[in-house]
Amino acid sequence: MCPRCQSADVSRSHSHKLRDLFMALFRMRPFRCRQCQTRFYLPAARASQVERERAWMREAERHRDRRS
Repeated sequence: MCPRCQSADVSRSHSHKLRDLFMALFRMRPFRCRQCQTRFYLPAARASQVERERAWMREAERHRDRRS
């Protein structure tokens, strides 16, 4: 969930800065909000959960589109 706008529409952000490498030492992963474009970090365990939730949401959208 985005710390700025509270949107659940977030995705992994590419690692491209020295700060990202530093944060990786602490098992923090970069994410970006698709609504407000805020970039933030989540612990690796939470990041895995977010990625599973996004995959579930994509699958649910596919099923909904098939029914329409």
